[in-house]
Amino acid sequence: VRIMNSLKFTKEHIKWTLEGRRLSSLFVRLSEESIGYDLDYLNSSKKSKNVIEDLTLPTHYLNLQESNPNSLLYKQAWNYLTKSRGLTKDIIDKYKIGYTVGGKYDSRIIIPSYDINDELNYWVGRTYVNQKPKYLNPDSDKEVIIFNECCLNWDSDIYLVEGPFDHIVVHNSVPLLGKKISDKLMSSLYHKANANIIVLLDDDGWKDAKELYSKLNVGKLFNRVKIVKMKEGYDIAKIQEDFGRRGVIEVMKSAYKLKESEL
Repeated sequence: VRIMNSLKFTKEHIKWTLEGRRLSSLFVRLSEESIGYDLDYLNSSKKSKNVIEDLTLPTHYLNLQESNPNSLLYKQAWNYLTKSRGLTKDIIDKYKIGYTVGGKYDSRIIIPSYDINDELNYWVGRTYVNQKPKYLNPDSDKEVIIFNECCLNWDSDIYLVEGPFDHIVVHNSVPLLGKKISDKLMSSLYHKANANIIVLLDDDGWKDAKELYSKLNVGKLFNRVKIVKMKEGYDIAKIQEDFGRRGVIEVMKSAYKLKESEL
């Protein structure tokens, strides 16, 4: 009798296990169809492409911390950052912001990015004298790096913003360098983020922000994603310019979870 009962239990157990696997597979397939993202990729250990080696800052780059404050060019760069952008010396020093004098990248603010080992992996060059193009960046592939991962705490709330000037005024943030998330960053967030993820894009990126919210709000990250709706005409860098640090904090505190009907 015991043997028969044991066999019966084993049959039922196998049946439940197979049924559970079938339903799990169905859930994953339906989730992938609804969000347009391959969940198997998030769980894979596939290695990403290597970052281009030996990247350097522009030849004529000068670190503001080490430059002559009496120089006319220094004053122009400094005034742009502190008066036009509303940045503090602490922010400038923390992110090792510099500027260029001459060469291909002449008269540009340089915001460098460093990886988890403090190795340079990218930088962004933004004109401060209204020349075109507004941004001039290196040829390195930005899709395979996480901008300033050296400053990122995976155990705290992480904010996703658009550009580097948004990033430097929002604590524990990652700039997408656009409105779309890379596979590299998506996978890293899925596997490493231990707190909430807050989507904080510019006012003209509300549709993209909601799409990103939906893409992130799955699997391990489910119910840990929030979003911020920016005031019309603003990005978070502009909030810093007009309202300072207090204004930025108020915007960060306004994050909330979307209802299904809002997606």
